[in-house]
Amino acid sequence: MRKLRIVALMVLLGAFSTGAAAEKEGTSFRNMTSTDKIVKKFMQLDVDENESISFEEYMVMISERSTERFSQMDGDNDGEVTSEEYRAFWKERMAKYYRLKK
Repeated sequence: MRKLRIVALMVLLGAFSTGAAAEKEGTSFRNMTSTDKIVKKFMQLDVDENESISFEEYMVMISERSTERFSQMDGDNDGEVTSEEYRAFWKERMAKYYRLKK
Protein backbone atom coordinates (compact mmCIF):
# COMPACT_ATOMS: atom_id res chain seq x y z
CA MET A 1 0.00 0.00 0.00
CA ARG A 2 2.87 2.34 0.81
CA LYS A 3 4.45 1.72 -2.62
CA LEU A 4 1.14 2.53 -4.28
CA ARG A 5 0.97 5.86 -2.43
CA ILE A 6 4.53 6.70 -3.43
CA VAL A 7 3.81 5.92 -7.08
CA ALA A 8 0.60 7.98 -6.98
CA LEU A 9 2.49 10.89 -5.43
CA MET A 10 5.22 10.66 -8.08
CA VAL A 11 2.62 10.71 -10.86
CA LEU A 12 0.88 13.68 -9.27
CA LEU A 13 4.14 15.58 -8.85
CA GLY A 14 5.08 14.72 -12.42
CA ALA A 15 1.84 16.20 -13.68
CA PHE A 16 2.45 19.41 -11.75
CA SER A 17 6.08 19.64 -12.77
CA THR A 18 5.16 19.27 -16.45
CA GLY A 19 2.70 22.13 -16.13
CA ALA A 20 5.21 24.15 -14.14
CA ALA A 21 7.86 23.60 -16.82
CA ALA A 22 5.48 24.80 -19.50
CA GLU A 23 4.57 27.84 -17.41
CA LYS A 24 8.26 28.50 -16.72
CA GLU A 25 8.88 28.54 -20.46
CA GLY A 26 5.98 30.97 -20.75
CA THR A 27 3.78 28.52 -22.60
CA SER A 28 0.67 26.91 -21.18
CA PHE A 29 -0.60 23.81 -22.97
CA ARG A 30 -3.42 25.86 -24.47
CA ASN A 31 -0.93 28.31 -25.94
CA MET A 32 1.37 25.67 -27.39
CA THR A 33 1.70 25.34 -31.14
CA SER A 34 0.67 22.12 -32.87
CA THR A 35 4.34 21.24 -33.27
CA ASP A 36 5.03 21.86 -29.57
CA LYS A 37 2.16 19.53 -28.65
CA ILE A 38 3.45 16.81 -31.00
CA VAL A 39 6.98 17.13 -29.60
CA LYS A 40 5.62 16.99 -26.04
CA LYS A 41 3.68 13.83 -26.88
CA PHE A 42 6.73 12.28 -28.56
CA MET A 43 8.90 13.04 -25.53
CA GLN A 44 6.53 10.96 -23.39
CA LEU A 45 8.36 7.97 -24.90
CA ASP A 46 11.32 8.96 -22.71
CA VAL A 47 10.78 6.36 -19.98
CA ASP A 48 14.24 6.79 -18.43
CA GLU A 49 13.68 10.58 -18.26
CA ASN A 50 17.06 11.53 -19.74
CA GLU A 51 15.34 14.08 -22.02
CA SER A 52 16.05 12.13 -25.19
CA ILE A 53 14.46 9.17 -26.95
CA SER A 54 16.64 6.12 -27.45
CA PHE A 55 16.13 3.75 -30.35
CA GLU A 56 14.82 1.15 -27.88
CA GLU A 57 12.25 3.59 -26.44
CA TYR A 58 11.14 4.49 -29.97
CA MET A 59 10.86 0.85 -31.00
CA VAL A 60 8.45 0.16 -28.12
CA MET A 61 6.02 2.63 -29.70
CA ILE A 62 6.62 1.22 -33.19
CA SER A 63 5.98 -2.31 -31.93
CA GLU A 64 2.74 -1.29 -30.20
CA ARG A 65 1.48 0.56 -33.27
CA SER A 66 2.49 -2.24 -35.62
CA THR A 67 0.71 -4.82 -33.49
CA GLU A 68 -2.43 -2.66 -33.41
CA ARG A 69 -2.34 -2.03 -37.17
CA PHE A 70 -1.79 -5.71 -37.98
CA SER A 71 -4.72 -6.60 -35.74
CA GLN A 72 -6.91 -4.12 -37.63
CA MET A 73 -5.90 -5.66 -40.96
CA ASP A 74 -6.37 -9.29 -39.82
CA GLY A 75 -10.14 -9.45 -40.24
CA ASP A 76 -10.59 -13.04 -39.05
CA ASN A 77 -7.89 -12.85 -36.32
CA ASP A 78 -6.00 -15.89 -37.58
CA GLY A 79 -2.58 -14.23 -37.38
CA GLU A 80 -2.30 -13.76 -41.15
CA VAL A 81 -3.49 -11.04 -43.52
CA THR A 82 -4.81 -12.15 -46.90
CA SER A 83 -5.08 -9.88 -49.92
CA GLU A 84 -8.85 -9.76 -49.39
CA GLU A 85 -8.43 -8.66 -45.77
CA TYR A 86 -5.90 -6.02 -46.74
CA ARG A 87 -8.14 -4.80 -49.57
CA ALA A 88 -11.07 -4.43 -47.14
CA PHE A 89 -8.82 -2.66 -44.62
CA TRP A 90 -7.47 -0.26 -47.23
CA LYS A 91 -10.89 0.52 -48.68
CA GLU A 92 -12.13 1.39 -45.19
CA ARG A 93 -9.06 3.59 -44.65
CA MET A 94 -9.48 5.31 -48.01
CA ALA A 95 -13.12 6.02 -47.31
CA LYS A 96 -12.24 7.45 -43.91
CA TYR A 97 -9.15 9.52 -44.72
CA TYR A 98 -8.98 10.04 -48.46
CA ARG A 99 -11.72 11.91 -50.26
CA LEU A 100 -11.61 11.46 -54.00
CA LYS A 101 -12.39 14.57 -55.99
CA LYS A 102 -15.28 14.19 -58.42
